[in-house]
Amino acid sequence: MSWDATLIRPNMNRSTEHVLALDPLGDPDDLQARIAAVFAGAEWLSRTEGLWESATGLTEISLTSAAPVLDTLREGVAGTLRAPDGRDLPATTPTDGPVAVHFCVRGNNLDIVTSIRTLARKNGWVAIDDQTGQALPEGADVLDSFAAWAEARDLAFARIERDFHRAEH
Repeated sequence: MSWDATLIRPNMNRSTEHVLALDPLGDPDDLQARIAAVFAGAEWLSRTEGLWESATGLTEISLTSAAPVLDTLREGVAGTLRAPDGRDLPATTPTDGPVAVHFCVRGNNLDIVTSIRTLARKNGWVAIDDQTGQALPEGADVLDSFAAWAEARDLAFARIERDFHRAEH
């Protein structure tokens, strides 16, 4: 199980009431440097895939312009990014660089949520909580989604363990 967040840069000048335009975030080398400024020690496995490890968990980092990320964002943010008539806004895909930084967080590292928000703020990006489809809020509320996810994860693991022990006896 993971808690996921995605960083994007909507271009509101190119967006219309019917289309959400996303700007590229930068080239992969530049993005790696920006990410390293907040996530020191991130290890890059390729130009677009990396890992960041802390004492409390592992985080996968992906730089992508792939349609599946945009589809996920459209589904997730549909509650906040809709055309005036209620239709979902399709997203345009630029071809000159990654349009999203995706974080897949495993473990109990609450600090990473604040770090993701910091990275977004420093670069003028929007941080989306993939669980809710909403922008990560400022302040202490930024931890609410992660805490709710961790509680649900812990309950699921407790049920699995309980069922396993029942099956043994």
